[in-house]
Amino acid sequence: MDLLRDYVSDSNSSDEAEYVGQHDALETTNAKEEINVRSVRKVYLITYSQADVERFPTRDSFVQAVLYAFHDSPANIIQWCCCMEEHSKSSGFHFHMAIKLDKNQRWLGIKRFLLERCGISVHFSAIHRNYFSAWQYETKEDGYFIQSEGHPDLSDGPPKTTKASIANKPRRSVSNEGEAEADLSEDVNEENSEEDQESKRRARKKKPMSCYDVAEIIVAKKIKTRTDLLFFARQQKQEGKTDLAEFIINRGSKVVADVLQIAWEMEHSEETLKRQNKSRMELLYKCLAEECSDGCNRQWITCAKDVLIRNGISVVKFARSIQCGESRQRTRKISQRNVGWAHKLRQNISSKSFKRDL
Repeated sequence: MDLLRDYVSDSNSSDEAEYVGQHDALETTNAKEEINVRSVRKVYLITYSQADVERFPTRDSFVQAVLYAFHDSPANIIQWCCCMEEHSKSSGFHFHMAIKLDKNQRWLGIKRFLLERCGISVHFSAIHRNYFSAWQYETKEDGYFIQSEGHPDLSDGPPKTTKASIANKPRRSVSNEGEAEADLSEDVNEENSEEDQESKRRARKKKPMSCYDVAEIIVAKKIKTRTDLLFFARQQKQEGKTDLAEFIINRGSKVVADVLQIAWEMEHSEETLKRQNKSRMELLYKCLAEECSDGCNRQWITCAKDVLIRNGISVVKFARSIQCGESRQRTRKISQRNVGWAHKLRQNISSKSFKRDL
């Protein structure tokens, strides 16, 4: 697309001047929220307000339009995430799409391409400077967001119960400027309101991760080793999410090892307890009833009998020995348990009498 190359070219200053002149009023009211025309970045958050659901009924349809706008541009999209949210104070939907490029690129050409070729006006946010911030903002309410293939895992596991979202700020009233201009102003005001809330939320002091939070992540992501946890933290750190990496570095290797061990011990505690409450004979009968591993074909019993015969041991005597041994072992455990409590009781009585004599 030679036309698109002309849009994103640095030498095309006349197009930039023309765009600024046509949208001077919008730039004045939205100067703090939209990126400067000449700014270049690798990460962008693109918003399409009051989406035409007939032309873009799904998240994927909007994604395809944005990918088409970038398909012949100097920079390539490494990863993306798209959500679809309902307007809080009016009917209709809007799309958010976070993208990360392999190198810096201006956004003006992409905006003009989508406007002229696809007939949609999108907004490029200036608040989110790293990919995780944009990803977190757009996925906070949409549980059905879509991501690019191979997208890094930026979630913290199962969603937690949170307070209701803060109500948006009232939108500015628009005087008689036409229906289309009024809709655009409402969209901009609603977007500004949401981004203002997001900026205030991020401005608050961030609470560091607790051991419990990390344990939840370990189980949810099926992380088994410290190396797996380090790799997962590094992936998130590259996208701007540093809380897990900060926990690992600040708390030290011993705490991380303890969290890994305790997290899985707690996860498997029910299975472990059930197994401990079963006798060896019950475990043997359970294994006998279960299906064999692939390739075994019930040959284990043949191998076991062959081992006994080679060592001159009767199969019947061996089975009886196992049963007797299990019975004696259970009796011994009960006896030890009773003797132990009696011994402790005698110790308590003797210590109390000794104190009384004193």
